[in-house]
Amino acid sequence: MIARRGIIKRAGYIITLMIAFWMVAGGLFFAQSVQAKVVSGSCGGETKYRYDSKSKKLELYGRGVVSQTIRVDEQLSRKNRYFQVKKLVIRQGITAIKDSSVLQYASEEERGISDDYEPGWGFDVWRGLGDATEKLYVKLPEGFTTITANMFGDIQVREIYIPASVTKIEEGAFGAQIYITNIRVSSINPKYRSQNGVLYNKKMTTLICYPMGKEGRTFVVPDTVRQTAPLSFKGNYYLKKIVLPKNLHKLGEGSFFDCILLKDVNLETLNHLERISDYYNKSDVRVIHYYDSENEDPYDRYVNGVDYFALDHDEGQFDGYLKRYGTFAGTGITSFRMPSNLQYIAPETFRNCEQLKTFYIGKAFRGKINYGEEGDPDTLFLYYAPIRLIQIDKENTSYQLQNEILYTRDGHILCQALKNDNADSQLTIPSCVTEIADGAFYRNSEFGAIEVKGSLERIGISAFACADVGSFYVKGGVNYLDRGSFYQSAISEWRCHGGVKKYEKSAFQDVDATNGYAIDMNAITKLYQELLYVNATTDLSYWVKTIWNWITM
Repeated sequence: MIARRGIIKRAGYIITLMIAFWMVAGGLFFAQSVQAKVVSGSCGGETKYRYDSKSKKLELYGRGVVSQTIRVDEQLSRKNRYFQVKKLVIRQGITAIKDSSVLQYASEEERGISDDYEPGWGFDVWRGLGDATEKLYVKLPEGFTTITANMFGDIQVREIYIPASVTKIEEGAFGAQIYITNIRVSSINPKYRSQNGVLYNKKMTTLICYPMGKEGRTFVVPDTVRQTAPLSFKGNYYLKKIVLPKNLHKLGEGSFFDCILLKDVNLETLNHLERISDYYNKSDVRVIHYYDSENEDPYDRYVNGVDYFALDHDEGQFDGYLKRYGTFAGTGITSFRMPSNLQYIAPETFRNCEQLKTFYIGKAFRGKINYGEEGDPDTLFLYYAPIRLIQIDKENTSYQLQNEILYTRDGHILCQALKNDNADSQLTIPSCVTEIADGAFYRNSEFGAIEVKGSLERIGISAFACADVGSFYVKGGVNYLDRGSFYQSAISEWRCHGGVKKYEKSAFQDVDATNGYAIDMNAITKLYQELLYVNATTDLSYWVKTIWNWITM
C-alpha cells in the first residue's frame, strides 16, 4: 500500500513537471510570437520609415520629401495585415510628404471590398477600412514646408499641429480626414492661423478648412472673412446652419459639398456674390470604358451625371470622367434664395439635394437652367432636386413662370416643370416653345396628358426620363430627340403628327408601358421603330399605311 502511494506520488511529480515544462515552453513560444516586429525601409530619396507592430508607432525620418508610398502591411505576416497606427512621428528633417505617400493599408481585395464598391455620402466614406485606422494626433516638425492633398493616405488624423515653417497648404489637404476635429497653427506662422480649431490665412480673410469631424450645429463665419477656400466645409456631418458675413465676395468651389445635415445658409444677404462654381478634382480620373457613342448607357451619362471628355478609340485611349463637387451637392438644404447680384450657378451645385423644394431666382441671374451646350459652365442642372416651388424676382429679365412651369423670358425654352403628383392633370405647352430643356420633367412629374401645340426643334437629354407622362402628343413635328429623352418613362401613348427628323437610339430606352396602360411594351417598341426611326415625310399614304399596320398588329 505504501509502495503504491509512493508510485502515485512520483507520478504526480512527473506530471506536474511536464505541465510546468509545457507552460514555460508555451510561454516562451507565445512571447516570441507576440514579440514586436519592427519593419523599416526607404520612402524616397534620403527619407526612411520605421514601424513597430507592438507599439503601433510609425516613424518617418531622414532629410527631404517623402515621395514613395509606404506599404508596411506587405512586410508583416498575413495575420497582422490589418494593423493600426496609434502614433505617427515625423522627425525634423522631413520637409514634405507627397500626396497619399504616408501609408496605404492592405489592398481592397485583401480588405474584402468588391470591385463595384463605391464610397457613399458622409458617414460611410471610409467604411471599407474597418479597424485598420486609428484617429491620432500629429505634430509636424519645424522645417516642414508643404501640406499636400491627402498626404496622410489611409491614416485618420484627429488633430494636427502646423509649425511656423509651413508656407503652403494645398487644396483638399484635409479632404479625406473625416475624423479631424482640431487644426492648430504656430502663433508665429507667417501665412496661416487657427481659431477654435478652424484654419484661416494669417489675416483671416480666407477660411481654408472647417474640420470634417468638428462638432457643433451652428457656425458663424468671422466678419473678416471675404472668401471660403475650395472644399472648405466639405463633408462635415454635424453642421446644420452656417452664418456667412455680409461682405463675403466668393464661395470656394464645392465649399459645402456633402455636408449632409446642412439646411440653412444665409446666401440672400451676400450682395457681393456673383457666381457659384463647381470644384473639379482633376486627379480623380477614373476609367469607365472605351468610348462608344452608339452603346453608352444614357442612365450613367445623363441621370447619374457621368462627364465624358476627349477620347480617341483608335489610339486606344480610354473614356473617363472628372469628379465634380457642387457647392451644395449632398446637403440637406430645403430652400435656396439667390442674393441680388448672383448671375451664374454651376451645373453640379444642387446634385443629390433631395430636400430642396423651394427655389428663388434673383433679379441679376442670367445663367442657363437645364439648357445650353454640353460642358457650358454657366448651365445649372436644376432637375437634380425635387423642386415644388419656384419664385422669380419681378426685375429678372431672363425667366418667367406659367402654370408652375419655368420658361425663358422669350417663351422659347421650357426649362423646368415642378413636382406634380396629380396623375389626371393636363398640360398644354404653348406653340411658342421650340425646345424642352434637358431634364425638364425628369423624375419630377406625373401628368395624365401633355400636348405640345406647335413644333419642337429639340427634346433635350433626359427631358422626360423616369417621369410618368401618360399620353404625349405633338401637334407639329420634332426636329431632334436627344439621348435618353424618354428614358425609363411610364408612357401609354406617344404621338407626333409631323414626324421626327432626327433621333438618338436611347430616346425610348427602357420605356415602361406595361403597367395597365392601353399599349404594351411590344406595341410601343414597334411604334417608335416605325414612326420615329424614319425621316419625316409628308407622304399621306405612308403614314396611313404605317398607322394602320400599328393598329392592326
